[in-house]
Amino acid sequence: MNRAYYYAIVNLIILAQIVVSFIIADGFAYAIDDPYIHLAVAKNLFYNSTWGAVWNEFSGTSSSILFTMLNWLLYVFLPAAISEYYPMILNVIAANLLVHLTFKLSDEFKFDKKLQLALFAILIVYLPLVANVMNGMEHLWHIFFLGFYIINLKRIIANENYSPIVFYLATIFMSASRYEGLFVVAAGFLVLAINKKYAVSVLQVFAAFLPLTIYGIYSMGQGGYFLPNTLLAKGKALEPNLSAIIVLVQRVGEILMTKKQILPSVVILLASGYYFARSKSKVSLYLTIFVGLVFLQHITFADFGWFFRYEAYLIFMSGVVLLIALKQLHTENKLNKLVVIAAIVISLPLVYRFVVSIERSNTSGKYFKEVHEDYALFVRDNFDNNEMIMAGDIGTLCFFTENPILDVNGLATGEVTEAIRNGYQTSNFMDSLAAAWDTDLAIMYRTWEGDLLSDKWKNIGYWYQYNPTAGDSTYFGLYTTNEAKIERLEQLFEKNKQEN
Repeated sequence: MNRAYYYAIVNLIILAQIVVSFIIADGFAYAIDDPYIHLAVAKNLFYNSTWGAVWNEFSGTSSSILFTMLNWLLYVFLPAAISEYYPMILNVIAANLLVHLTFKLSDEFKFDKKLQLALFAILIVYLPLVANVMNGMEHLWHIFFLGFYIINLKRIIANENYSPIVFYLATIFMSASRYEGLFVVAAGFLVLAINKKYAVSVLQVFAAFLPLTIYGIYSMGQGGYFLPNTLLAKGKALEPNLSAIIVLVQRVGEILMTKKQILPSVVILLASGYYFARSKSKVSLYLTIFVGLVFLQHITFADFGWFFRYEAYLIFMSGVVLLIALKQLHTENKLNKLVVIAAIVISLPLVYRFVVSIERSNTSGKYFKEVHEDYALFVRDNFDNNEMIMAGDIGTLCFFTENPILDVNGLATGEVTEAIRNGYQTSNFMDSLAAAWDTDLAIMYRTWEGDLLSDKWKNIGYWYQYNPTAGDSTYFGLYTTNEAKIERLEQLFEKNKQEN
């Protein structure tokens, strides 16, 4: 198939999904809250020269330095009136870059036309591509730079000519895209060191830390942390002692039991690693070990399963390993129908995941349009800009309003970040913080009542729309502790409900 057709197919699929999502949601909205955080930080940076989600306040809210800066760059060159579409525009660009990456990987590993088509299918299905375009996040950019890192890593291990400029730039942009890029670099460090490529192994670590160190120094200079609040509030800790081994084993078991979407990848890595070890395929074996090490680090320190994105880069890498194994089996005349059938069966859960992702992209977009965007516009239209609100999932609020925010998730509020890290975030703590910050308004998930909201908070009403991704967390409530405001808020809420 002509390579131009691959680009056409990807863009037609994306266009069809965008149109369907527009129709179902009766307008545009992302499927999750996070892209609005990128937009809020980029907007704040553009208008106020301030890095932070909350208007004119610094906070280490974004975990992707590069993607936030790309959104800021679009503010510079495109009309602000279409700024809500910036993450979508960036991800359509990234999707096309990933098609280019599939050609580069196919050429590098000498895939024939069938395996090239299979890699294209992996791009569409395994990630899945469309859901990661529609969620408006940075994961596709991360995978793009990761692909060029892998290409050059393979060349270094195989003692082939590689491009130092491409390798180190890919390393820099990969870590700037996602902090999980450090997992990749750590795994690369071990594999390169084992192969006695000591200079390269060390230099790529320095390259990876360069953008993160620049950001960390800037953040600390602004009174923040070296790492973004998002990592500090959400990351998993593992103490460096013997009990850590037990904890790691428990986490691996828990992930395999609860995050079944990665089971096909685990099977692929184990089977491929065994085959490469038996066939003494040094380069392929080291690449498989490399991917396995990245998996272990992700399980230890990160998360899986929130809207098909956190594990996307892992699943894509396992797909590449699968095709390398199939190619080598074919070269050795060992590729039979049984192996092909086994590969297809292993992929079936990911095909099901792809189908689910299409449905959830639509329903979740409708949910965010009718709940998150609606309560953000409710605040913008009915409250003064200086009125502080205690809230969680602050992306839409920060993008559509200029109100000060007390963030119960700790992404924009350092005191809450500390409380989460040290285990003392309770409803009493949030009450004391709300009093200290002089806020008597809250917009929060109903499921947080009791845990983060004490019985002092009077519920005015709920925004609701079905969302299969969020499960029970589909009701967002408006609350107050000020009895004098209850009647007015009830009237405003009822009016908003009737108008929408």
